[in-house]
Amino acid sequence: MKNISRVLIANRGEIAVRIIRACKSLGIETVAVVSEADRESLPAKMADRSVCVGPPRALDSYLNINLLITAALGTHSDALHPGYGFLAEQPELAEVCGKNNIQFIGPSLIAKGKDRSQAIERMQYFLENFIVSGVETTIPFHQRLLKHPDFLQGRVNTRWLEEVVLPTLRSDHE
Repeated sequence: MKNISRVLIANRGEIAVRIIRACKSLGIETVAVVSEADRESLPAKMADRSVCVGPPRALDSYLNINLLITAALGTHSDALHPGYGFLAEQPELAEVCGKNNIQFIGPSLIAKGKDRSQAIERMQYFLENFIVSGVETTIPFHQRLLKHPDFLQGRVNTRWLEEVVLPTLRSDHE
């Protein structure tokens, strides 16, 4: 995981203020995303810099993934933090960040697809690119689950983990 020196904050109001404070406490530079209506907002004033991404209407500014990625790249931000709600719940944002070498600082993974196969493929991609530092995670376990033939074929039930997966894990550690 590369060090984060600059974070683009793709949210507004109190959420952005809290993220800015947390970043500053860690010595990380902040770039606040603002709409035309929020140029003089508290986050715009608190951040090391701000970048206007469009008109007041959220769909045309704060929720426009292409504009946010352009802003992150244009400001040389290492990471993008969506706050919570709206944008943070869009798996496409994490995917586009990864494709543009921008670390996504966001909530749990949500993978959706047009069918089971696409959803599994997207979840595998997200788990491979999901960065968590400082704590142990269960990401390797979930990566194994997503590759299991039973799981890929949809041959699972509420007891599958206990009856099929856990015994193989125990035998791996013996």
